[in-house]
Amino acid sequence: MASTFRMLWALGRWAWGLATRAGRAARRVARGTGPAAAARPAGDWLGAHGYPPAAEAEIRRIAKILREAYCDECRAVDHPQGRCPKCREKLGRLLEKERAA
Repeated sequence: MASTFRMLWALGRWAWGLATRAGRAARRVARGTGPAAAARPAGDWLGAHGYPPAAEAEIRRIAKILREAYCDECRAVDHPQGRCPKCREKLGRLLEKERAA
């Protein structure tokens, strides 16, 4: 009888420890995903990860400049750096215009 009780006691302690660790892990995951899973506007990935709104605005501005700089006549195969000289000049003008503003 005593050996059965000792076995059940050890099994109970093991199960309690397992449940405690699982609860801690669940709380840790909930704490980590809580801010990222909060209701946010669509496309607000940077804001969900703690970046200020100015960073997202700057990234969108640079992406817009890079899209506008292509002349649509060149191909990346012809120019290994990805842009023809005309596109690079246009990109330089756009960046200088933005820097001056």
